[in-house]
Amino acid sequence: TDADTYQVPAAYSRKGAAVADLAIYEEAERQFKAALSVWSSKIAERLANLLSNKAVVCDSLDDVEGCINSAEQCIAIYQRLVEQEGRQDLANKLAEELLGKAEYLICSGNLAAALQESDKSIAIMRRLVENEGRREYYNTLAQALHSAGDTLWGMGNLAGSIEYYNQCIEIHQRMLAQGWRNIYDDSMAMALISRANAYHSMGNYTAAINDDDKSIAIYRRIVDLEWRSGKIINLGLLLWNKAGAVFETGDVTEAIKIIDESIATFRRIIDQEEWPAATRWFAMATMSKGVMLLNMGDLAKSEEYLSRSVNILLPMVEQ
Repeated sequence: TDADTYQVPAAYSRKGAAVADLAIYEEAERQFKAALSVWSSKIAERLANLLSNKAVVCDSLDDVEGCINSAEQCIAIYQRLVEQEGRQDLANKLAEELLGKAEYLICSGNLAAALQESDKSIAIMRRLVENEGRREYYNTLAQALHSAGDTLWGMGNLAGSIEYYNQCIEIHQRMLAQGWRNIYDDSMAMALISRANAYHSMGNYTAAINDDDKSIAIYRRIVDLEWRSGKIINLGLLLWNKAGAVFETGDVTEAIKIIDESIATFRRIIDQEEWPAATRWFAMATMSKGVMLLNMGDLAKSEEYLSRSVNILLPMVEQ
């Protein structure tokens, strides 16, 4: 059939091209569905793949409802193939699409529904990883756990989010121990950062600082290995976060030492390349130091740093 042989071109990032791509995907979808008037597992699998890609195109057009609709149809097909036809080789695809739908639901503001989809994805991935020994799916399981933690955070359930982050970090630790992830990978650091932020929001500054230290150590290794501006910015932000947590414990002197390192880290990028984000964060960290100095009673130094940050930020705001 035409649907069976149709090859969908890759979607482009430009919005005009995405609109054109969407029309092509919709025509291909129509042909696949017409061909499925008589069920064919082969055609159904190709339609599921097309719907997954169509959701990505809808996402580039900020069409959240289109994303969710395509994801739901894709998931329904994979559920039939996996649960009714025994295609366990597609179980990971089903889990990935459930996780994708969860992300689209988050964008729509439906966090409770998003958590349900994440939990379904987690259940599938746990079975694959823990019962069937499919270690290649560790990463998807970790992503699903992290996503569920972020969703609970958004729902205001910080304790629940920490439980998901704990499970996510445990998976990353397993991957490191078993050689499935090298020490320069920042995925575990991202989970530690999320847990640290949750602890900070709960007022558990000791636990937050402990996780900050672990994530900072990972990023120091990454930055020492290779100059990558985005990673250096992350290191600067982590130092800034830690300074804030230390400040909350009352150790203002130590907090200022840490914020100074954060400022110097952002300055490394500014001195070598033009990067507005680094300049903005440099100014914000400088402002934080001014606030800390104000709390120490050093009004002159505080005014100096606050004025310096405003002089940097004001032209950026006016642009």
